[in-house]
Amino acid sequence: MAVFKPQGAALEVDSATKEPDDYTVENTSLDLDAISQSYSGLMKIKRLLHIARHCPMLALDATQHAVEEVRSTFNIGAFQDICYIRHQLTKDPKDSPTSPEAISWIDDRKRQSSLILETLDKDLKSFRSHSIKESIRRGYDDLGDHYLKCGDLTNSFKCYSRAKDYCLSDKHFYGLYLNIIVVSVFVGNWSTVINYYNKADSYGIISNKQLAKQTDMLKIKSRLLAAVGLAEMCLEKYKNAARYFLQLSIDAFDFPEILSAHDVAIYAGLCALATYDRPDLNSKVISSNTFKEFLELEPTLRNAICQFYDSKYTACLGSLRSIQGDLLLDPFLAPHVNKLLWEIRRRALVQYFTPYSSVDMNKMAESFESTIGETQHWNNSYNLIHEYIYL
Repeated sequence: MAVFKPQGAALEVDSATKEPDDYTVENTSLDLDAISQSYSGLMKIKRLLHIARHCPMLALDATQHAVEEVRSTFNIGAFQDICYIRHQLTKDPKDSPTSPEAISWIDDRKRQSSLILETLDKDLKSFRSHSIKESIRRGYDDLGDHYLKCGDLTNSFKCYSRAKDYCLSDKHFYGLYLNIIVVSVFVGNWSTVINYYNKADSYGIISNKQLAKQTDMLKIKSRLLAAVGLAEMCLEKYKNAARYFLQLSIDAFDFPEILSAHDVAIYAGLCALATYDRPDLNSKVISSNTFKEFLELEPTLRNAICQFYDSKYTACLGSLRSIQGDLLLDPFLAPHVNKLLWEIRRRALVQYFTPYSSVDMNKMAESFESTIGETQHWNNSYNLIHEYIYL
């Protein structure tokens, strides 16, 4: 099956970023209409393609949604990938990336894209010749936006970066940093995301409470926190990720280019469940006035967190297992699902043992829906608890 690689995606990619192994999700409760409404542009396409590759029951509908979105862009590479996947499903010659209709669309978009690029280049040269800083900055931003619509991430990154010398206010710099962060997310360059978050923080938008209270600044702050939280999660720094996500307020959150409020709830909830101790889980997640509104969007995960806190491990693990298919259909979360679930199970084992000097292995096996016969598993559990108690 073809793999969607945005044009110009030759930027450096962090080593922690890796595609998950081939797998198939047979059952899911995902709503494609809701997904289409939650994201925009390249992110909508990326997520729909991921679903199409891994979920046969949604594949055809996902490609249909993706086709509708990609036709509003100039992303020929994504269009060809969608057509290829769709053709593999339907075997209809009309769905082939080499069909007359597809070739005609590609030629038309190439022509339109070239005309727009020519106009933007001409405008930028004019701005530069007159040394109009504000216009030059907007000219580079417009070029970066156009390259992003084309899926050319390398040139998009270059144009956004060149706008730096023409920023005249803090707000201009925040916009610049967000543009670079968005492109870096698509490339998987998580260290760049963190670097530009830190640059923005150095201007005081995160730590300055007065500045952060301004409505437009609140939205920028939310986007920066969401992006750096995603970067930390993708680098397997789950506790850091939870810390950033848990600072978000649902009222100020709007980031369809990258994440939805549902994503924040899931990422923060899982990362916190895998890394927080019981007091922090209660105070920072369960009893949090701000994050509680995010959790209301994901009732199954909310229940799992409360069940874990109440030491109802069978129910907690069952709740998580019921949404595992949905989690695997998230392109950012998929490579981390198994590790996060293992960490949650590990912490549950530690929490189970903590009050006791001895434990009935039959009862423990029942609590974790397992069997004593799983020798290797229980050997690992013994070593884990031994290290926890004696080190």
